[in-house]
Formats: sequence, C-alpha cells, structure tokens
Amino acid sequence: MGCMVSTRFRWLVVMVVALANVGLLVCHVANAQEPSFDRVELFDVCSLTGAVDSSADPATTYSGAAVDYQIAARFAPVFHQALGATPRFDYITRFNFDGDWRGDNNWENASNVQYSLSAAVYFNVSESVTHYFIHYAVFHPRDYKGAGVLAQWLSNIFRWFARSPALAHENDMEGALVVVEKPSGLFGSQKVVYVETMAHNDFLRYEVDRLVIDADNSGTAQASRFGRSTDRYYREGSYRLPVEDEHPVLYVEPKGHGIRAFHGGRQIHNVDGFVVYRYTGHAGEPLGVVSGHGQHEDVGYELVPLVNTLWLLAQEQHADVYAGTFDYGDWTIRTQDASGVVRRHDKFVGEISDHFRGSAGPGNIARPPWAWHDQGRQGNWFLTPAEMIKRHFELNDTFSTTYLHHPAFGIYRGGSPY
Repeated sequence: MGCMVSTRFRWLVVMVVALANVGLLVCHVANAQEPSFDRVELFDVCSLTGAVDSSADPATTYSGAAVDYQIAARFAPVFHQALGATPRFDYITRFNFDGDWRGDNNWENASNVQYSLSAAVYFNVSESVTHYFIHYAVFHPRDYKGAGVLAQWLSNIFRWFARSPALAHENDMEGALVVVEKPSGLFGSQKVVYVETMAHNDFLRYEVDRLVIDADNSGTAQASRFGRSTDRYYREGSYRLPVEDEHPVLYVEPKGHGIRAFHGGRQIHNVDGFVVYRYTGHAGEPLGVVSGHGQHEDVGYELVPLVNTLWLLAQEQHADVYAGTFDYGDWTIRTQDASGVVRRHDKFVGEISDHFRGSAGPGNIARPPWAWHDQGRQGNWFLTPAEMIKRHFELNDTFSTTYLHHPAFGIYRGGSPY
C-alpha cells in the first residue's frame, strides 16, 4: 500500500516502469537516525521493549476484543491472490514473518525459504448504532512490480521525490473496509452492504451483490439489488462485489497487490494461477503447487488485531517498524453509552508513526491503514469510518455515525452486540 504519490513526477515514473521489467530490484538505503519523540498513548497499554506478542488471546487486549474477533471472523473476506513471476512474493503473511519487528530486512528475508510465509490478515472493528465497520489489512514483504535494473538505477536517482507505488518497494499493505448492517427487527440478520478496497492510492467503492463463485473461479450473478456502479477505476464485467455467505470475495493483484472485487474473466486468464485465502483461524502456508494459468490452491488464514500490534507500535513510534511520523492532531466523534446518552467525544491523537521502515526501492514508502486517505484528512478512513462511508456513498441520516465502540479511541461497547 499505501504510499503517497508526488504527482509532479508520476508521469516520469510510469515511463520508467514500462522499461524496467528486466530483473529483480535490489536497492538499499542507509538507515537514517530516528529523532526522539515523546510517547503518545491512546489507551492503557504496557510499555514495549521490543517484540509484541501478537499471538496473545485477543480478549486480553481491550474490552470487547473477543467479540470484535468474532465479528471480524464472521465477515472475513475471501482473498483470491493472483500469482506473478515469483509466487512466493505474492503470499500474504505477517509483518514479523521472519521473527523480528524490523521493516528494513523484510525484502531480503522474503526470499529466504527458512522463513514461513504463514497467512495472517490484520483487522480492526468499530461499531455505530446501525453498522459494524471492519478494516482488514493485507501485508506482503515485497511489492515487486517494475522491479528491474533500470528501475533500480532510477529509484536511486529519484529516491527523494519520485516516491510512487509504480516502483517496487519493501513492505506492502493494502486493505478493505467491510460495512455490515446490524439486525433490524426480531428476525433481522447481519449482512454486508458496502465494501471499500485500497488499490495503491485509490479507494474503490462497492455495493454488494449476491453472486455464486463457481469452482473454476468464474462469477455468475444471481440477482442485483443495486443498479449503481461506484468503481470508476475498474472496467471489467460486473462492477458490484460478490459475497460468499456474507464473506466479501476480493481479488489481490500479483506483484503490486492492489485489492478489487473478484469477478473472474481477465483476472483469471492474465495471471499464473491463484492462492485462495479463506479465514479458518489457522495460519496456513501455500505449498507452491500452483504451476500456471487456471490453477489455484486453497489456504487458510488467521486474524491478528491491529490495536495491539501495528497500531500500538505506531503510538510507540517503534523505530525498527516505522520511519517517520505524522501529527494527527485532535479528532471529534459522537458516541452513545449503554444508557443511550449521546455525547461529543474529543480525542487527541497527536504525532504517531505513519509509514513502514524499508530500504529496498524508494525507502520508507509503504503505509499502514491510518495513513491512507482520499482527498480528505489523513487518518479519516481508519479513524472515522462511519463518516467516510456516509460521505462516499451519499447516505441519509438513517445511517448512523454515532459510535458505540471504537477501540483506537478507547471507546468500548457496554455488552455483546449479539
């Protein structure tokens, strides 16, 4: 992901990439000394001295964490990960797949088969009066598009101003925001209604269609409740997003790993097979048995909460994980407590880390979800998802932006939402 682009030089970078697919990018930058910052805490956590135990029981991290895990598991996407020239670099995994929390050795360690690329997806759950907002973030150690000798040479020259996702780079995070409508009435049920995905610097907007995904990965529409297409960047097949039993079905491109709705068609025919990741609660690893077009391998993944891993480390301004900070300032949202009282809630976030440390390619370019944004304020997609979705889909006031649960701001629901 999530790299902010210097638009003045985007045209130049596009021309470079067209000429640059002739080898593997290996370019490193000397690590700069990180300045010292004051510690920022958004909720009570233990001080970090190094690694974070992200395998801990999520129920021990904050109030309502166990319920959040259940919600995230119930609606966890199916990821059709397309494979490129080097399939191993397309495998989904944890940031610390290599046993440490250094960002600037992930490019190199990704090629070392002694490190397991077991499948994990990061998540965070917020809840309003009417909806759940579930962020899913997918990590790859390498974005290896445009990874050629010429790209290496030019990325050294233009390192400080051509910071574009069109160049290969160390660490890569893309994601999806899944919006679930809560039950209404005695016989109501939860259902996915909106999904936004991150494909490099573009948010792609989808309303949900109930589709059947056939065994050969082709999509067949059953019925459409929505006539409006909101994905203006994608021009193939249906513009709506399929679900399998309320699990959004997503396509992850090879090499660059942008995420879109899965529709089959050219998505299948233009790649060297797939790994299809589904949530199982177990971190599986691809066997590497996919050997070409039309083949796929099924792999299970586990869920890792963002709030006690990467989000916590961003507050700590962990110098091995991140390089640089951004001042997020003050935020104001509306909250409702267990007794139904609605209040204004002001939260000072301040200066926290906003991009991963990396030395291969344009250094320090990949960003976590709180650094993704559209034309609005940095952080709004992660920190105010209800307001973002309401604006993006032009929804009326029956869509609530009053929060019952917002762990990143230290707001926790009074009881089980079920």
